[in-house]
Amino acid sequence: MVVEACLAACLALAINVLIGMFIYRYRPFVHHHVNWLIPHAKNDSFASDHATAAFVIAAAIWQWKKREGWVWLLLAAGISLSRVWTGVHYPADIIAGMLIGTGSAFAVYTLVNQSEKAAGLIRFLINLYTKV
Repeated sequence: MVVEACLAACLALAINVLIGMFIYRYRPFVHHHVNWLIPHAKNDSFASDHATAAFVIAAAIWQWKKREGWVWLLLAAGISLSRVWTGVHYPADIIAGMLIGTGSAFAVYTLVNQSEKAAGLIRFLINLYTKV
């Protein structure tokens, strides 16, 4: 579960980097009068890296442990909503992050469970980690 979550997080955040190369969206506090609660750099807001990371971890846990996964999904939603509340993201940034995160988690889970080579790579990484 942990290795899948890490691989899915790498995939999801790489997708965010690629999106950032083609789509640039200023944060809400740059162009709108919002209640800016936390200081933040005036950089790209689409898609939310916080929402992506939170949902990729929550979805990876949910796939293995449904009961605990629901709690993690609620926490991810709370993190994501707080990003809008603090004025650093638009709701669409959060929705994109949620879709990228959960999609990446499901893609990695499906790949590992349908491909013996991918499952072997996971076992190799776990064995390497335990030896190190």
